[in-house]
Amino acid sequence: MPRLRISARDDAPAASKPILVLVYRTLGRRAQRSAAAGNSPAALQAFAALQAGLSKALDAKTRECIAIAVAQVNGSDYCLSAHSYIATNFAKLAPEEIALNRKGHRRIHALTRQ
Repeated sequence: MPRLRISARDDAPAASKPILVLVYRTLGRRAQRSAAAGNSPAALQAFAALQAGLSKALDAKTRECIAIAVAQVNGSDYCLSAHSYIATNFAKLAPEEIALNRKGHRRIHALTRQ
């Protein structure tokens, strides 16, 4: 099976660069999924629009709790790592909460928006 080409930010198509720069500034690092989608400006723009829509519908803690549970079920070590990083550093979830999410559980008090 061929692997996706993951280009460096400077090698990405011109239309993808502004979004990749924003992702880098937000996370402080390159996100592999954005870099892979960046090969197609249309795909990257669609992915960014989906993320923007989700951020209006669900708060960061809820999004990351769901993402961690799904990554665990899917057995994706990369996604578990990425979403655990985001959950810890941006959504400010405690390690205990992340462990519960990996088991498909969530603390009730965490359901409130902050």
